[in-house]
Amino acid sequence: MQPGSVIEDYRTMKTCNVAFVGGACMMTMMAAGDKLTERCEKAGLRVQIDYVDLWTSDYLRPGIDLVIEMFPYFKKLSIPVVSGRPFALRAGENELLAQLVERIRDIGKS
Repeated sequence: MQPGSVIEDYRTMKTCNVAFVGGACMMTMMAAGDKLTERCEKAGLRVQIDYVDLWTSDYLRPGIDLVIEMFPYFKKLSIPVVSGRPFALRAGENELLAQLVERIRDIGKS
């Protein structure tokens, strides 16, 4: 395998750990996570999805790279936080997925 090949890039690319956080919208978060995983796979990106139910805990496991909030919750995190409202509203979902894939691509390069 030659350095710089697509296969080598995939093998050396960091897995991006994404947390979807919300409350009673777990099914929406899981559907969004499936869509994001599919888009990332098509783009050749590695992603690991976690789901956090804020009604029971706001614990984010160590190593999370990106948080997608279904409603505003976290005030001060040292990692990027993105609004996931388009998934709940079913408006702007494709645009948000495209933005998330680009963010994940950037995180995977670091």
